[in-house]
Amino acid sequence: MKMGVNSPQITDAVQAHLGYTLAVLTFSGAEGKLPLNEVSLYKVNTYTIELEVFLMQIKGMPLGPIGTNCYIVYDNGNALLIDPGAEADKIKAFLEREGLQVQAILLTHAHFDHIAALDDIREVVDADVYIHENELSWLSDPQMNGSYKLLGNEIVMKPAESTLKMGPMQIGDFTFEVIHTPGHSPGSVSFLFDQHEFIISGDVLFYHGIGRTDLPGGSMKEIEATIQHKLYRLKESFTVYPGHGPQTTIGEEKQNNPFVRA
Repeated sequence: MKMGVNSPQITDAVQAHLGYTLAVLTFSGAEGKLPLNEVSLYKVNTYTIELEVFLMQIKGMPLGPIGTNCYIVYDNGNALLIDPGAEADKIKAFLEREGLQVQAILLTHAHFDHIAALDDIREVVDADVYIHENELSWLSDPQMNGSYKLLGNEIVMKPAESTLKMGPMQIGDFTFEVIHTPGHSPGSVSFLFDQHEFIISGDVLFYHGIGRTDLPGGSMKEIEATIQHKLYRLKESFTVYPGHGPQTTIGEEKQNNPFVRA
């Protein structure tokens, strides 16, 4: 049975290597940290996140101009692909190299930096796309997915095949819980793998940060309630894999997150 190194060791190593840039904080919920038009001036460091939890493994890839984390959760040749936001070729290369069969594509939400590689991936992956019903229309709506305002061009994806149901969910070999975690956007969700003690939080909770709340459907009051009443109730040892930046733990954020304290 495989056992990975512990979360604090990985977190320390990633932080030491990263140098952690302000470009990530632009999308980390601190309104006013950096003007949106200055994002391109800051270099996003590249890094990978890999963790073996029993037999399950996680591959994290920061992709695109603002380093949006795409995650591949895989075990025994099967995989869940989460938030393919850019650089489809890198995602395809990893899937091919590892010989993985994608059983589903899961979206934490539908902002452009989490969906832009979706249709390219669909060309080689035969799997349904799942998203919260509140953001079904956003995949093809550049105003709502933010691409028109923030990029100046339009990101339009094909519709999702399926909507996420809140609560326990099983897709193929994978069992996890879907938690509605609004605040950054109305259809934001997190994927909780309780047995393996980790959660993929999208753009809700970051390492010492939170998601932006000034985009359509965002709410500071709502994101605070989401984090305090849904995420901070998890075990402090649980690893958090966010939409941007390095991983963290629930305990670390409860004690040291400057935006939402326990």
